[in-house]
Amino acid sequence: MDVELNELFAAARDKMETQGLFSREAYFESIDEVLEEFQNDGLITDDDNTPEVREQLRRKWAELDQDEDIAVKEKLSKDDEELLDQYLSEE
Repeated sequence: MDVELNELFAAARDKMETQGLFSREAYFESIDEVLEEFQNDGLITDDDNTPEVREQLRRKWAELDQDEDIAVKEKLSKDDEELLDQYLSEE
């Protein structure tokens, strides 16, 4: 694989943040989307897009879960998703 795991992780995190979604489920969905995008762009192959790579990326959720900024956004989205959407649209 020419792409490093950390590059995939950063892309999944960026996608999640860009979409204004801050939950474990959103991160897991972002992983699938990023892997598909990288594969479509020829940056990874079928052999690289494996359950093991997905699992390694999923385990990195703990890094995001410890990120105070992400944790605050996740709590906000659970408490009041509409308020979070409004806040993000104003930025």
